[in-house]
Amino acid sequence: MKKSKIFYVFILFLSLFLFLGCEKKIEKPLVLSANVWIGYAPLYYAYEKGWLRQNDIKFVATISLGETLKYYKKGSIDVFAGTQYEYIKAKNSVKDLTAIKLLDISKSGDLIYANKGIDELRKADKIDVFLETNSINSLLLKKFTKRYGLKKEQLNLMNERADATLNLKMRGNPTLIVTYKPYDMHMEKEGYKKIATAKSLGFTIFDALFSSKRYIQKHQKELKKLVVLFQRALGELKKDPHGFYIVIKPDFYYKKYDDFKEDLKSISWTSSKSLKYLLNQSGTR
Repeated sequence: MKKSKIFYVFILFLSLFLFLGCEKKIEKPLVLSANVWIGYAPLYYAYEKGWLRQNDIKFVATISLGETLKYYKKGSIDVFAGTQYEYIKAKNSVKDLTAIKLLDISKSGDLIYANKGIDELRKADKIDVFLETNSINSLLLKKFTKRYGLKKEQLNLMNERADATLNLKMRGNPTLIVTYKPYDMHMEKEGYKKIATAKSLGFTIFDALFSSKRYIQKHQKELKKLVVLFQRALGELKKDPHGFYIVIKPDFYYKKYDDFKEDLKSISWTSSKSLKYLLNQSGTR
């Protein structure tokens, strides 16, 4: 009788072991984050079409580059879309951070507006500057002030999310607005003049997907799917830009298709320089 009980206990433990061993491990979905920027539109398209969800990729839309950076540093997301600025900042916390794929190169997608000419700005005691201070905007401003000889003490920095400038009316005080597409769409209607772009300042701004090397090594299959989905969405954009616009319209601020189509000219989806070269250059000022 005693031997019989031991036998049944053995069978019970053996069955439990086999059950647990055969049970499929539940994998955590890849969490991707990106803010509203014309170069990230294919990611939003893939999200709206359900492609990301179907491939077990969770998408987190953020309100700014700064918010994306904050989420990544907190460990809330696995992969993020950002510029070299976010790469530099995140690398301070995640030493093995690297780029997965180049998304776009900004030509005139990052830009500066003003309500005064350069000569008037140089003479001004104070210049109100609206920008996301914790973003690539700060580097673009630095390039601009160096080029035109504006002094740091002249600048009154106003830390604002990019979408806040959509409601910015014409101001009397000398003003600079450092922004990016699509948030500049009403600037000229208000009377602001475009006085600089990343290209005119000789500043190469690039966007890429970033993650840690450790994460990349463990999730190569999922990341390959993500890259394929981005390229698939980009293919749809090139094939049917109007149909693409209709899909991403709920997430962006475009009221007219023509505005969206015009903004596409402000970026390039390819670069003559390698991603490795761009990463190496991003550490310099």
